[in-house]
Amino acid sequence: MASIGPQPAGAGASIAGPDNNWASPGNITSSNDARASAALTAPQISDFLSATVFDFSTIPAGSTIDGIVVEVEKSQSGAGTIEDDRVFLTKDGSTLVGTNHSPGAAWTTTDAFSTYGTSTALWGTTWTLAEIQASTFGCLFGAAEGLASLATARVDFIRITVYYTAPAARSRAIILGV
Repeated sequence: MASIGPQPAGAGASIAGPDNNWASPGNITSSNDARASAALTAPQISDFLSATVFDFSTIPAGSTIDGIVVEVEKSQSGAGTIEDDRVFLTKDGSTLVGTNHSPGAAWTTTDAFSTYGTSTALWGTTWTLAEIQASTFGCLFGAAEGLASLATARVDFIRITVYYTAPAARSRAIILGV
């Protein structure tokens, strides 16, 4: 099994959802302390933060996708408790596919990476190489405020690693004529 990544998101957007938009969603493309943010009070859930435009163009044609790992650098500010709510993949940039990989874990007040998925996790769906290489492939990420206090969810960076098996190399026999 081979891998490519982690590859940074090339674009970020706030996708309409239950409660609050993400401000500055384009800030998720590098780890530089310029963050996307969503202010939440219990029991609010953020809209989806969409991370797309990953470069997986060097995965060889004919490869089989074995697993996908998403890493989110995140933190919170304020008196409340921000938790993971939804972590899904997307094939078209805005529609959830597969299973939710959110553990519901509380966020810290300093930036830290959380990892979702594994080298063998396909997130409850199937993947073609074309889907992985599309500019609309990515992650949809949501947060929730668990206490009756105001808190701000902050996401600094989202990156993805794709694990794959390349097609077997073909050997060519040389036939010598007499």
